[in-house]
Amino acid sequence: MSSKREEDFLPTPALHRAPAEHSISRIVSAIAFYWVASLSVVFLNKAILSGSEFKFPYPLFVTLFQLVVALVLLVVCGEWGKRYEKKSKTKEKGDNCLSMFPHSRKD
Repeated sequence: MSSKREEDFLPTPALHRAPAEHSISRIVSAIAFYWVASLSVVFLNKAILSGSEFKFPYPLFVTLFQLVVALVLLVVCGEWGKRYEKKSKTKEKGDNCLSMFPHSRKD
């Protein structure tokens, strides 16, 4: 037995969802973006923590700061997606920002 509150909170099971249809170019661009962002963070950390002219002595602070920035960006994108979904009248594929940020919407 599930209550009304649980039904509103829990997403629909994966078996009942329509399959997402994303183009190959969208998938490749998402992979490329993730690859560039990951490598940028790695090289930034390398430059900050072991650079020849500046050696930052607090690696845990750098990690904490990066996690806080990522969390803030995720929350902002999630709220932006919710607000834009309420304002959007159309639900056509690729017509709103939710198609750009598919993980920020509530299913």
